Amino acid sequence: MNKNPHLAYTSIVPEIKGNSSIRRVIILLHGYGSNMKDLASLSEYIEDDGNLYVSINAPIKLVDFGTQSFAWFEIGAIEDMEQRKYSVQKSTDLILNTINHIINVFNTDSTPIVLAGFSQGGMMAMNIALTSDQNFDGVAALSSRLITNPSNKMNNLNFFISHGTKDNVIDISEGHNTRDLLERYGHNVKYQEYDMGHEISADCLTDFTIWLKSIN
Repeated sequence: MNKNPHLAYTSIVPEIKGNSSIRRVIILLHGYGSNMKDLASLSEYIEDDGNLYVSINAPIKLVDFGTQSFAWFEIGAIEDMEQRKYSVQKSTDLILNTINHIINVFNTDSTPIVLAGFSQGGMMAMNIALTSDQNFDGVAALSSRLITNPSNKMNNLNFFISHGTKDNVIDISEGHNTRDLLERYGHNVKYQEYDMGHEISADCLTDFTIWLKSIN
């Protein structure tokens, strides 16, 4: 039995020429009800060469949402706080196992890692960055919110936080709260908001690319 099981994932490997190598690993965590294929396509729109993109599939299958719908933890009326805490921790451990697996497979132990997630995936990304010993060069939470106390992490992290002013799933106030709390505890935050709903716009991806290049 594998003591360190990892999750399913899809990877987009950059073309390596000459003595060059993977410049950065970008881990993508999808939102509630989606799957690993959803965010993998973002690599086509991020104008930053040399990145290895790895989109990880959440472990919880949502039978009522279709055959390709998954979650990192359950939400809604059936949610129990202790059960959610357990699910978040279990998914956190699985994601960290998967990141370690990816580092071994692609030989990227000294390569910078950026962790990015949309909606519930953004919640997981921030939770992992703020509670684990894994080092991340940057963390992006797109249309998301904090589920973790930022004071858990003593060393400062680089965050990209984006939100839509018309988001009717996670209110824009959550974006403001996330920005304010992260800044309060000394983290470096690039905050952007857009005239959009619960989504990732082209302008958001442009700003995300600019931010990526700024944390080199």
